Amino acid sequence: MTLTAVKAINCTSCGAGLDVLGGGRVTTHICPYCGTELDATDNYRALKRFNDTARPKTPFPIGTQGTIHGVDYTVIGLLEQVERWAGRTYAWLDHQLYSPTHGYAWLTLDQGHCTFSRRHRGSVWISKHQAARAEHRPVVWDAGEKFRYYETSTHEVHYAEGEFSWRPSRKDRTTTVSAMSDTRMLSFSATGTEREVEQTFFLSAEDIVKGFGFDPGLKPDWVHPLEPHKSGKNTGFQMYASIAYALVCLIVAGVIAGAPVRHVLPTLEAGRPDLPLEASLPGVKAGELVRVNLAGNGINTWSELELEVSDPDDELLFSTIRAVERYNGRDSEGSWSEGSNRARATFRAPFDGDYSLSVALDGDGDWRSSGGSSPTAWTSLRISATAGHKTWGWMIWAALLFGLMGGWPLWRAWRHNRLRWRGSDWEDDD
Repeated sequence: MTLTAVKAINCTSCGAGLDVLGGGRVTTHICPYCGTELDATDNYRALKRFNDTARPKTPFPIGTQGTIHGVDYTVIGLLEQVERWAGRTYAWLDHQLYSPTHGYAWLTLDQGHCTFSRRHRGSVWISKHQAARAEHRPVVWDAGEKFRYYETSTHEVHYAEGEFSWRPSRKDRTTTVSAMSDTRMLSFSATGTEREVEQTFFLSAEDIVKGFGFDPGLKPDWVHPLEPHKSGKNTGFQMYASIAYALVCLIVAGVIAGAPVRHVLPTLEAGRPDLPLEASLPGVKAGELVRVNLAGNGINTWSELELEVSDPDDELLFSTIRAVERYNGRDSEGSWSEGSNRARATFRAPFDGDYSLSVALDGDGDWRSSGGSSPTAWTSLRISATAGHKTWGWMIWAALLFGLMGGWPLWRAWRHNRLRWRGSDWEDDD
């Protein structure tokens, strides 16, 4: 009987029964009970004791069968890999897979995420020396996809059991250079004169349930580099419709803001002796917004002006105070100025007819400072009023809201991509 026909053996060290699942290319079988490394090419002769650590937990024990990318695989081996960097230790589990039709592959469990890796036969290559010497992030192309350098990592085997087509050793370290596209990752590693390239694909929780027939209950709390961005079913409609509505709101706001207004009080100029002053606002229509504008010419002074507006029946409609103030000076940082000599008040007319405006000086003062100009009280106050204004600010807020709704999916996609590349060891964001 050939070795490929053997279905089970007894460990030549401890006598435990072991299933043989991995096909004719298996060279090493590590007993999960005693940790002895057996030579599958020499009647499973005991070579050495491999494990002295506890078996890591996995939802995919040896013998688990599942379908990945339409191919049936069986888990035949388990490796716990560790990487030590910056005083921290990172660990993940590699499950050796075997298919009678497609050979060997890997199912990796990394902090709650699953990926599938298999050998890639292509001509692309990035060495660790290329990555170390590169001034810009290395890039390779494969099958029309652009792969950007991700990281260089060195890891070693911490635990092993099951069947392998090679001989695991704790003393051997493997350095891998990885590059990533939007859909897969290429990993480049060299052992002696032999090069090996693997391509890795992300497996979602739905892929695992569909392929293996059970839910492993994995709940990762981080974004895997290969994890695709999940968008809602109506994300495209939400984004484009919201952006379209935002543009419509901006156009409407522009039309409203550009609507003509008419002068109900042409600009008149008054001096201090002219106050208090009364003026008529003729021909105002019910519902119109009327704006009263004030402009002084003082420097380093302030003035509070009392405005009173009466309706066509000479009943007081409202009274308010508006200030005109302008300050300037010079300090160690240079010249500065603040405040404004302009002020305005807006009201909505409840009736048709002629309204009246009264302007009086309620109080004023000056401001003196070592760095400021000498105070100069205003000598001229320009007063005017226009009617027919439209409120368009709410359209700007609506445009902003629709813009946020349209940009939200784009921001989520951008943030997801940033999280995907967060683990890269490349320092420049080129």
